[in-house]
Amino acid sequence: IFIFMRVSNICPGNYCAPAVELARKTGVELTEDGFIKCDANHRTSILRIYGAGDMEGGYKQNVTAAGQGAAAAMTIFEDLVTPYRKTGRSKK
Repeated sequence: IFIFMRVSNICPGNYCAPAVELARKTGVELTEDGFIKCDANHRTSILRIYGAGDMEGGYKQNVTAAGQGAAAAMTIFEDLVTPYRKTGRSKK
């Protein structure tokens, strides 16, 4: 989820900024920079909520986001096939 905004006070141009309000409302843990905090498999602090791409911070590239999305999809598949494996989290 992104918010399209125009930043004129810093430099001219249009920019996209991650919209983390939904994540904040669900209680997902955020980093100090305001991005979604994920483990190496794109799991967040809330069971069954995953992150990928610009929401995690790091490189802001389509190809990076696509790769992270694919990796997150594999994690989701693994979690569906073998629920609660390796997560150590309780069912919420």
